Amino acid sequence: MHFIIINASPHTVSASNTAQVIEAFQQGVIEENSTVETYHLSQKTHWEKSKLAFLNNENIVFALPVFAATIPGYFMEFLEELYSDVSKEQKYSVKRNISFIIQSGFPEACQRIYCENFLKTISKFLNSNFNGILSYGINVRFAIDQSWQSVLDSYKEMGSLFVKQNGNFFYKQAIDFNKPEYLSENEAKKFNRLFNFFCRQISEGRGCKVSLKDAPYEIK
Repeated sequence: MHFIIINASPHTVSASNTAQVIEAFQQGVIEENSTVETYHLSQKTHWEKSKLAFLNNENIVFALPVFAATIPGYFMEFLEELYSDVSKEQKYSVKRNISFIIQSGFPEACQRIYCENFLKTISKFLNSNFNGILSYGINVRFAIDQSWQSVLDSYKEMGSLFVKQNGNFFYKQAIDFNKPEYLSENEAKKFNRLFNFFCRQISEGRGCKVSLKDAPYEIK
């Protein structure tokens, strides 16, 4: 099988967690004797190439980060242009299969449900079949190298299974990959401590000298 993977993250490839996920995933795809073409929307030279690749191929995978519970505006702009091209197509008779890989900075699957529900509508919007979503949430900025490598190894395994399942994410391992729906109370407390630490690091690095709990505009 041949797959087109489109990285819909607005981040440059060198700074894109999504690009790392794609690299691991496509390794698994290639190990199953399938071929892959990858395009990055953050590179303007790839914008038109991505649309042409979409129009001329059957199996498409969009990979993207979740921003504020939904897709990046950058990706929405691309979809609007793509919809215009799909609406005009006469010579293309391919019925495409569209799958999605999404990742976010929050481990709970419930944080991604709105984005997932929206993505399910995109396939119909683009006159294509919906072949599922591989969804995962982890703030990789918190993870040490070894932990992040373990995550990437999991994506590689998912890539291999994706091919074995004829290019869809409806198999049990992909569904389980999405968990947990909610963190336990202890896990949530641990995540909150890490998140607060991360926020302090950013604020102090940008010159903030007061507590993050400071409320200078609060009416007392």
